[in-house]
Amino acid sequence: MITAGLFACSQILIDRFVHPKEKNCVALPATFMSAVSFTFILYSPIGLGIPYNVAVVLGFLMALAALGVSLYKTHG
Repeated sequence: MITAGLFACSQILIDRFVHPKEKNCVALPATFMSAVSFTFILYSPIGLGIPYNVAVVLGFLMALAALGVSLYKTHG
């Protein structure tokens, strides 16, 4: 829920502000929380249960993909 809220706030900020620094002030924490969430889902026993190092790398890549989709939707 927090991650979705941060992405929603970043979309609102992107619509309202012109300067890139204001646009990304919420998108960066949202990306970090996405990486944490994805890593937990991939690593935890109630999730997929894959090894920790692999889960961290995949979580980071999935978070970057979520950021890319978010930026593409707002600028594309």
